[in-house]
Amino acid sequence: MNSLPNPPLLHLDRAQTRRVDQVAIREFGFSSLMLMENAANGAARCLAARYQPTDEGILIVCGGGNNGGDGLAMARHLYNAGLPVAVVLVADRGRLTQECQMNWQILLHTSVPTLTVLPHPEPTSFLPAWERAMEQVQAQRGTIGWVVDAVLGTGVRGELRPPLGYLMQRLNQMRNVKRFAMDLPSGWDCDEGPMDPNVFRADITYTLVAPKISFQHKHAPACLGEVVVGDIGTPPEVLDRVLEGTNHG
Repeated sequence: MNSLPNPPLLHLDRAQTRRVDQVAIREFGFSSLMLMENAANGAARCLAARYQPTDEGILIVCGGGNNGGDGLAMARHLYNAGLPVAVVLVADRGRLTQECQMNWQILLHTSVPTLTVLPHPEPTSFLPAWERAMEQVQAQRGTIGWVVDAVLGTGVRGELRPPLGYLMQRLNQMRNVKRFAMDLPSGWDCDEGPMDPNVFRADITYTLVAPKISFQHKHAPACLGEVVVGDIGTPPEVLDRVLEGTNHG
């Protein structure tokens, strides 16, 4: 008997991606913190499954939004698994989202090295502070074998604002590391694809719920690497509701 053709792979745009969280929270009773915890746990498991003893330290670079919150929670799960993780928060600690702040405060009660670099737009101020943070990370965690980009999420549009372009350039220049992007690489637009020459170049992109529509871009393989779709714990009815609303909109 001839098999039926495979259905086309679902890709979500920015509005649909945002709608998934809205439906899960408003109609199904999830909290945003629950969704973040599930996303971070899955991302940590994904990285841990690929981690080798020779990989040494794991550096997670977080922004102040909910993508950064994902990264902070991911750091906790990796730490709980016994892996050598460190965090650099590139944000003003007084301007974090609530979920990001909660996960930051939790980490401060652990032995995870946690450092902060203010996102000053001038490279002469930002880059020396970044280099000092990296020296401290290496002093505490040794050679870095993995870098996780948890700086910007799906809601960000356009080119990277200073100093994030300089930051991604530094992360891309690190040698002998494996690069992991949380949801999508910073500098990669959810709908349009690469929007900045310094877009983070991931070996693995752990994207949430479904691939994004921009993942069909011709430069996706070079910037996204292996795409792994992660679960945030929502039942399939959430995505069905989102797609129904899109189709009827």
